[in-house]
Amino acid sequence: MTDQGATEQQLQQALALGRARIAELETVLAGQRGQLGHGPVPDRVAATRDLLELFARGSTRQQYLDSVRDLLARWTGCQCVGIRLVDVRERIPYATFCGFSRHFWEQENQLSLACDSCACVRVVKGQPEPHDLPFMTPGGSFILNDGTRFLECLTDQQKTRFRGSCLATGYRSLAVLPIRYRDSIIGAIHLTDARPAMLPRELVEFLEEVSPIIGEAAHRFDMEDSLRQTNELLESTFESIDLHLAYMDSNFNFIRVNRGYAAADGREPGWYVGRNHFDLFPNAENERIFRQVVETGVPYVVYERPFEYARSPQRGVTWWDWSLQPVKDADGSVRGVVLCLVNVTERKQAQHSVRQLERQILEVSSREQRRIGQDLHDVLGQQLTGLAFLSRILEQKLVEKAAPEADDARRMGEIIKQAISQTRALARGLCPIAPKAEGLMAALQAFADNVEEYYGISCRFCCEQPVLVDDVAVATHLYHIVQEAVNNAIKHGKSDQVTISLCRKGDALRLAVRDNGQGLPQPMNRGKGLGLSIMSYRAGMIGGSVDVKPHDEGGTIVVCTCRLAPGAAGAEPGISKAEPIQA
Repeated sequence: MTDQGATEQQLQQALALGRARIAELETVLAGQRGQLGHGPVPDRVAATRDLLELFARGSTRQQYLDSVRDLLARWTGCQCVGIRLVDVRERIPYATFCGFSRHFWEQENQLSLACDSCACVRVVKGQPEPHDLPFMTPGGSFILNDGTRFLECLTDQQKTRFRGSCLATGYRSLAVLPIRYRDSIIGAIHLTDARPAMLPRELVEFLEEVSPIIGEAAHRFDMEDSLRQTNELLESTFESIDLHLAYMDSNFNFIRVNRGYAAADGREPGWYVGRNHFDLFPNAENERIFRQVVETGVPYVVYERPFEYARSPQRGVTWWDWSLQPVKDADGSVRGVVLCLVNVTERKQAQHSVRQLERQILEVSSREQRRIGQDLHDVLGQQLTGLAFLSRILEQKLVEKAAPEADDARRMGEIIKQAISQTRALARGLCPIAPKAEGLMAALQAFADNVEEYYGISCRFCCEQPVLVDDVAVATHLYHIVQEAVNNAIKHGKSDQVTISLCRKGDALRLAVRDNGQGLPQPMNRGKGLGLSIMSYRAGMIGGSVDVKPHDEGGTIVVCTCRLAPGAAGAEPGISKAEPIQA
């Protein structure tokens, strides 16, 4: 087809659509609408009042929309009225309707703004097509008062842009009006009737003027429904969650607590409302923390904090993970705090029990090692020494007799001497500390000498005043910590100078290993290669701690500290415990 032919066809099409619109107007002017009994356009002030009254009376969105549907049916006299609202999946189902058959409703209820094309979709999207324009109002509504003539004027291609359900069902009058909330279209009013000329423009324009009230009300009901659902969810979570929660104002007066918080104190949640937290649980340190959160707006979190009821000390000490979160206004000022508590007493007790069991197992293992080492030294070592003595006597007798077996006896004696050396080495490895108060000092000095001999580096042991540790188990843990630290200095730090120092002041014992090596690797992985977890574990077994850090003059320093019972060098060290905080 030539360009001129296409242009003529478009002109003919536009002319046909214009004639269809003129025919609709002639139908209205001929008085058919009046003959069908349709009354005058409602008064705008009265209509607005009616819609507002429906909003005030409606307890739910559905009740309100059903009432608006009935009011629209009365105002327009149309057989079928529907209100579509956009849902979260970008569909426009009917929120309410009357007059449509079930078959029509099933066809039209799930129109998609993304996939479907019809007048309802284009009105809601605000995207009319050229053949819609003669039937559009300035407010964005689509009106047909004679659908039959409208279809006759469309090309086959244009007909594909209409689903055609309304016209196929026999509706000759049709209007689709946008429902707006502020600047957005949130739905549409769908009016249809089998009779022609039921929807004059002045009636549609009146409905356009009052439809924003419907949009505002629908949005308000949606917000209320969403808020109600959120509150129900929060209420359910607040009461059922396995945490102790308390909401307080900025002066720490209780606003709300959940049942878990109240039950921990044997009370009902309502008992706390209006009472002050620190009137019930006085504690200066906790109050300082609470005020700091209110003043700075920075949350506070602490784990495994001991707690003792000041007014009920018989309840004993419990342990808690807790956090204090500020609640802020729009301007950022703190108007309240939420306290969240988790009772970890059972976990803490279980950890203590496990720690005690680990300590017992390690002590039994250490005792067994010492026993085996002592047996190697005292029993097997003595037996081998006796055997060596006998072999020398046998060798002398065979030499005196000029017997050729004398060489065999000599070789046997040398092998026995080697066995004695190996036995002593095994005994020292299993039991490096002699069972006496000065055993740790002697063992560390011997260790330093061996390091110098085996590795060819400088390794000094410094102990200005004697440090006596009668407890062999404690001394053995300290010895192995030094062993691990020196191995790290040589292997990882590439050190050629290591100093081991031991000192005690009162009941405090300090053991340090300093090197001149390359320093700590970055980032430092405590789980692989450095044995730091092993050192920390051994220190924990004797109630101490290990600190590893760079030294000011280069290299690394490992410091182990622990406390021994004052006045008794060999007493078992106590495990340092945090004092409970009364609240």
